[in-house]
Amino acid sequence: MKFRTALILILFFLLFLVSCATTEKESRAPIVGIAWRDDTSSSAFKRVKEYLEEGGVEVIVLEKAMTADLEYYEDTAIKDDYLQFDFSLSSDAVDIVKTTENIIEPASLGKVDLVVFTGGEDISPYFYGDSYLSDYPIYNPDRDISDYLTMRLAMEKGIPIFGICRGMQMMAIYSGASLVIDLPQYFAERGEEEYRHRSVTDSYTFHSVTIVEDSFLSGLDLDRVASSHHQALLAGGSGDYKVLAVDGEIVEAIEIEPSSYGIQFHPEFFVDFKDSKEWCVSLEILKKVIAESMN
Repeated sequence: MKFRTALILILFFLLFLVSCATTEKESRAPIVGIAWRDDTSSSAFKRVKEYLEEGGVEVIVLEKAMTADLEYYEDTAIKDDYLQFDFSLSSDAVDIVKTTENIIEPASLGKVDLVVFTGGEDISPYFYGDSYLSDYPIYNPDRDISDYLTMRLAMEKGIPIFGICRGMQMMAIYSGASLVIDLPQYFAERGEEEYRHRSVTDSYTFHSVTIVEDSFLSGLDLDRVASSHHQALLAGGSGDYKVLAVDGEIVEAIEIEPSSYGIQFHPEFFVDFKDSKEWCVSLEILKKVIAESMN
């Protein structure tokens, strides 16, 4: 009888602790961690940060994730030995990043309710099985390493993820997918011109998106989104993800369970146009993602 009473008391105590933790989570502002990037003074970063803050969250920038199986300079930049001439990561370096068990975890990762992976440079092709070498350096190998390792840690710990443009592409790659390395070239080979997702001047373009029925994005009006990318995920490819939206062959939004979402377009573009319908929709997407991350 005494044992039974003690067991009941222990169960009540555990339920009390869970209740307290849930109440505390619900009563505070969500904490969103932006995955490390080295351009926090740029207008692109500031626009993303403002977009997230408009969702009523506390925003922090996570520290760089690294691995002890690679060598870095004193300033934590990856050593040139791991780079190709176009500054993308070599095949050997990517293999190490994908298999390492010696990850130096960002100290702030355990504090956040959601990790956001933002737009930026192209991802080193060896991450998705391509050996393309560019004569135009548009890679950021340190960020490639940090993003992949941070995403791996978040997935393993069950921390929800929100990927924007490059961030969605990294989610797809992490799930086993490949990318089209250059959309203009891809469509040119098929006798088509494709600048719907990135203009010839590398600025934003605007187009509509078709939402998959009964998906996370159902009910939203994505008649006009802002895009700026020339790499893309194609519908019907490999990878452990669910497609939420498309624009023709191009995947515009994905979901990876539990509670991780990626979008190819840039909702933060409309932070400078807060009287627009597009801003309202962009904010609605963010609030849906935040709500899911707090469940």
